Amino acid sequence: MYKYTAALTHLQYARIWRHKERNMKTLTLTKEYITLGQLLKAEDLVSDGAEAKERIRAGEAKVNGETDTRRGRKLYPGDVVSFDGTEIEVVR
Repeated sequence: MYKYTAALTHLQYARIWRHKERNMKTLTLTKEYITLGQLLKAEDLVSDGAEAKERIRAGEAKVNGETDTRRGRKLYPGDVVSFDGTEIEVVR
């Protein structure tokens, strides 16, 4: 029987648990940051930039639990976006 010997850190375990409990997605960055509008388009939560702009300005997006109305809001690893019933964590 194969035995997995690498131990998870507390942070890794907490992240796995949180994702399972809250059905959270992750978005892995390839650059330093991504803007809120770009994230919504990349995750197919909006059809285009115009829709992203309207819905963000209407207050439908939350970043780290707070409503944000800036389409250009820079998101870094650790930020969590809530939009239309979906939660996405930005990771590196």
